[in-house]
Amino acid sequence: GDRTVASPKPNHKVRRGESLSTIARHRLGDSDRWDDIFALNRGTRFPTGGTLTDPDVIHPGWTLDLPAASTARPVTPSPKTPQPAPPTTSHGPATSAPNSDNTTGEGNSEGSDAAPTASTAPTVSSPTVGSPDPRPTVEPSSAPTMPCGIPVGRGGWMDLGLATAVVAAVALVWAHRRRRYRPRPPTAWRPLDDPDLRPMPTVVTGIRRALRQLAPSAPSTAGDIARGGPTVAAGGDEQPATSRSELLPSPVTPAWTGRLTELSPAAGLGVTGPGARAAARGFLLAGLATGGPDEPDQRGHVVIPSTTLDTLLGASVRLPDTPRLVVTDGLADALTLVEEEALRRTRLCVDHEVDTVAALRDADPLTGPLPPMLLIAEADTGERARVAALLAQGQPLDIHGVLLGVWPDGGTVVVADDGTTSPADSGTNRHDDHGAVVGRLSVIGPADAADLLGVLAESHTGDPQPAASVAPTPQPPDDGTAYNDEKTDRVRDQAGYPRPATTPTTADVKPAPADSGPSETTPAEQDTPPRDGTNHQPAVDGKPGRVEVRVLGDARVIDIDTTQPLRGKALELLVYLAVRGGTASQEAILEDLLPEAATSKAPHRLHTYVYNLRRVLKATGGPATYLSHPDRRYILHRGTVDVDLWRMGDALTDANRATNTADRITALRRAVDAYQGPLAAGKGYEWIEPYREATQRQATDAALALADALDDQPAEALAVLTTAIGHSPYAEALYQAAMRAHAALGDATAIRDLRRQLARALDEIDTDVSDDTNTLADTLINRLQRGSHATGARRTVR
Repeated sequence: GDRTVASPKPNHKVRRGESLSTIARHRLGDSDRWDDIFALNRGTRFPTGGTLTDPDVIHPGWTLDLPAASTARPVTPSPKTPQPAPPTTSHGPATSAPNSDNTTGEGNSEGSDAAPTASTAPTVSSPTVGSPDPRPTVEPSSAPTMPCGIPVGRGGWMDLGLATAVVAAVALVWAHRRRRYRPRPPTAWRPLDDPDLRPMPTVVTGIRRALRQLAPSAPSTAGDIARGGPTVAAGGDEQPATSRSELLPSPVTPAWTGRLTELSPAAGLGVTGPGARAAARGFLLAGLATGGPDEPDQRGHVVIPSTTLDTLLGASVRLPDTPRLVVTDGLADALTLVEEEALRRTRLCVDHEVDTVAALRDADPLTGPLPPMLLIAEADTGERARVAALLAQGQPLDIHGVLLGVWPDGGTVVVADDGTTSPADSGTNRHDDHGAVVGRLSVIGPADAADLLGVLAESHTGDPQPAASVAPTPQPPDDGTAYNDEKTDRVRDQAGYPRPATTPTTADVKPAPADSGPSETTPAEQDTPPRDGTNHQPAVDGKPGRVEVRVLGDARVIDIDTTQPLRGKALELLVYLAVRGGTASQEAILEDLLPEAATSKAPHRLHTYVYNLRRVLKATGGPATYLSHPDRRYILHRGTVDVDLWRMGDALTDANRATNTADRITALRRAVDAYQGPLAAGKGYEWIEPYREATQRQATDAALALADALDDQPAEALAVLTTAIGHSPYAEALYQAAMRAHAALGDATAIRDLRRQLARALDEIDTDVSDDTNTLADTLINRLQRGSHATGARRTVR
């Protein structure tokens, strides 16, 4: 019908890559309000061409009317049926989740962490099937301009967009580490002191933990984030693959497409107060965290004088190497660099007869990337007029500034320690008396910021970075009764830790001493080995019980007795013991599996999980000793528990001991067949990443060794390599070996197809095929085309 307008309505000009949901989130504070925008503009014919008839189809250049930002929306009651609840988030200072067993993953037979109990905080909800926008959406209860976030590090706070961007960067880091791995001869022992197996900094663990405490579906460990993987809708169906920006909220930055641009002054934002430096560090990280591999126009760049960076991080910090962070000798050099970029962008806009970089991106998509640029500097300098003029000119060019101190030429906010902001006194802003209103900002400590810079830089470049601070490295378990105390005669298990030289039997197990924590005289004691050292015997056939456990791929107990549910933490304990060769001290288990539990309660909770695990194993395999607890250690018995990871390690040992080719091939086949997927695939255990990567490396080495042993059987070698590529899609060594196998079969077309497959895989992590692989492919193809003998080419080209 006709629209009656009492005053000019707010509107929004659609930019490339936007949807109604993104516009609703950025302009109205609630992406669920896309339908309000659609209803207001439905049927409108736009001067640039086209009519809005489908909420999924909007075009750059359309100017959409916007509803009032304060329009209230009815609250829809939560459905009663179980759904994969996304993170509950708080707009104010974050509060800890209730200390319940649900937050540790209990009561879940699949092993995932359970959702927190009901909260009054607003939620980030997953889209339903058919939703026009597959991103997580925020339902704010108040103050829609205030971003959701989590506590992080040592007294910091991080908006949800930045937190999820960090997690996506971590996924990219591990993908790059897999790509640059150089295969070695296969071995049952894998050292964890390799720099590329170094765990993520503790601040990353804290971010993931905080996201998990918000809700189990928070993207705290999903490796698919960095690759734009599918999202799971509320009904459990997969949505089509989308870019990372379509999956995740965006970090709060002054970028053209960011919420802050609409709230902060055009000539830069000054930050003062006790949290000013911490907020500047947050802006520094956010500027470098924006934009995924498929978003070149969103990959922010930061320019900062060295003196300002020293103020924020400290002069002794080792800076990472990334082209997206430019550190200049002084402010003058920084301004010169930014001015040159502003001039370049201005010329491009003039050439295309547009006013802004956003319009330029729409007018000529083939123009090179023009990412947001952020200048961070001190406000109190002799270059104030130059800085103000540059930033005033720069905003339509997607060039912005954050100044440490009062900034009257733009706007100034006072930042509290927790990131909350308030406008500075009216006298500090020469243009108006209201000051800037920017909501809550991410505030990050210097050590945490330095660690996160290293992670972001490695995700940008794919190259190893110097550690800004020392990250904890998994330590070998301390010696106990189950170990051979000889100096160098320890047998190493497949994860790189000492393994018992002989499998402990029940008769070898000493009675467990009383723990200093809660007593273990609980029902769990009923399943401990008898004090006389005799073994349990099953009720059937008089044979010892035996349970098969899978940890490679979907971690589970095979043919589990479903009458006894396996708790999430009990499954994690099972996987933990498996990767450590079957034994670990109580102290190590508590530190890795229950780091957040109160010291007085942690041992009792561990005993609860042990009791549950014993009951499940006993119900599945019959009466036997599966898990014992001598001298404050926990031992998973190899005589009664059959773990696929152990079989893989034993097969590799047999392959190295084989005295003839046939035996070696047989052993290598067993090792390759044992690997059915990543260690505990899909499980976001905080401690697991180095073990998972080390195990995947073993599988890659085994596949390459088997393919090499099948030198005279290229078809069989190719089948092995094809499966291995499915497990390790970035490992170029596998593709190279497969190309040689195709050459031996005389198939030049398959070599070309394989190179294209590798290029697509590496493009997902913004990397190109190496020169070595390209040279090999070209050489093999040329030889085949010249009619050279395929086998000769395969054996000659290495």
